[in-house]
Amino acid sequence: MAVVAISSCGSYKRVAYLQDMKANASYPISSENGVVVRSGDKLSIIVSGSSPALAAPFNLVTAVPSYDPASGEPRYAVNDKDENPQYLVDQNGNIEFPVLGPVHVDGLSLSQVKTEIAGRIQERNLMKEPIVQVSFVNFQVTMLGEIGAGNYVIKEPGVNIFQALAMAGDLSDNANRKDVMVIRTEGNQRKVYSLDLTKKAVYDSPAFYLRQNDMVYVKPDKTKLDAKAQNVYNIFGMGISTISMLSTIALLFKVYGN
Repeated sequence: MAVVAISSCGSYKRVAYLQDMKANASYPISSENGVVVRSGDKLSIIVSGSSPALAAPFNLVTAVPSYDPASGEPRYAVNDKDENPQYLVDQNGNIEFPVLGPVHVDGLSLSQVKTEIAGRIQERNLMKEPIVQVSFVNFQVTMLGEIGAGNYVIKEPGVNIFQALAMAGDLSDNANRKDVMVIRTEGNQRKVYSLDLTKKAVYDSPAFYLRQNDMVYVKPDKTKLDAKAQNVYNIFGMGISTISMLSTIALLFKVYGN
């Protein structure tokens, strides 16, 4: 019974998350996810408001003129078949936005991009209260190792490591939860972060919130690999012992049988 208890305790410590967090306790939250627009990103930007006709030029869509049959007043309708426009951030960190021209977005969060575009529209008295929606088109992270490997497209930024792992179907039983690597490109360098998912300190890591093009590599648990190797060695040893025993018995039969 003692051996079983020790084994169960060891298994728990290898697979359980956030082991040093206690129920009914409070912990401070870091609200910054650090996700900003970079050169090479693609953004979906949609401008709307009370007047579809005034918003249409900012969306690269068609405002179709028509007339109210009762009053004869002109009215406009936006062609719903037009695709949502996408904007590539160039090497200088700019996007070419309709009517407004170049807008520098490098280093800005999505909320800051919204504020920048809405502010420019209002400054030029083009719309009174523009509603600007901004999202990433090509925000993705790559998962490798002891997890559902693949490229995962994320529609909204601010996804943390636990949410990303859940998207990939969680870690396998063979995963090393104490050393999950997040490989991130920062400027002209690749920086490697190590996350211990069994400790609450993971929340304070710069890599807790994933950024576009992060690669997450989940290592296999060496302890479990060593245990598997030992099992294979034991089975191999038992096989050799069995063959040796059978050979000895056969030799004895041969000697005494004569």
